[in-house]
Amino acid sequence: MANSVSVTMTTGRITREPEIRETKTGKKVTNVSIAVNQWNGKEEEAEFQTWVLWEKDAEWFCRNAKKGGYASMTGYSKTRSWENNEGQTVKVVEFWANKAVLCGGGASAPKSESSGDSSMLDTLAKKAGSADLPF
Repeated sequence: MANSVSVTMTTGRITREPEIRETKTGKKVTNVSIAVNQWNGKEEEAEFQTWVLWEKDAEWFCRNAKKGGYASMTGYSKTRSWENNEGQTVKVVEFWANKAVLCGGGASAPKSESSGDSSMLDTLAKKAGSADLPF
């Protein structure tokens, strides 16, 4: 196993009402669009990231999150590719959430709640070894 790890953390506004779907195999999933402001050296630019939540996390998020509210997500990037109707390969990068925290804002959104694995950073720290951590 390689000594590498992919961890992504994002905090931003939810851009649309979350909706739960089911895959062909019956798994519950939601795709969440998060708007993040990034500084390009001259001005802020909006970046829109797609975060994927599965099963109980997806249900929890759809039940509690509202468009316009703030969410903080922790997870990892995942690249998918497929061939479209014109025979071209399409690639998309998504972020798969291990943990989602609602930070308030939006209509009726709770002030702060979370789902997912709260021990993810502890697990990563153990894998990296405490001497290797910069904090």
